[in-house]
Amino acid sequence: MQTCIFCEIRDNQKESIITEDENAFVILDKYPSSDGHMLIISKNHSTSMLDAEDIVISKMFLLAKRMALRAKQRLGADGVNVSTNIGKEAGQIIDHFHIHVTPRYATPKKGFLVHKELSAEHAKDLIKRLS
Repeated sequence: MQTCIFCEIRDNQKESIITEDENAFVILDKYPSSDGHMLIISKNHSTSMLDAEDIVISKMFLLAKRMALRAKQRLGADGVNVSTNIGKEAGQIIDHFHIHVTPRYATPKKGFLVHKELSAEHAKDLIKRLS
């Protein structure tokens, strides 16, 4: 079995976790669609929302709500997309249930490049602001 990148982060990269609870943890997307793009990731491995437990789905969407509010309050986002992809055809790249929290800005952030790898320095700053 191939190692799951999200399970690897959960177990071995605690410094990249913004916040967590008993069901999920939050990290920054490595190749963000916007500045502050976060992933809410289930702690227990499920391929998608369709095979996750209902209580975990509920708790993860509540966590997504909290992180969307933080994006608006702490990053100055004007809006936020909250979504999950189910299956390759729907855009799911990693087969582990996760929710995208994608801040949106009326004015594009200077220096931010869509889908370019997030720098370690900028990631540290965002983690500090969102924690």
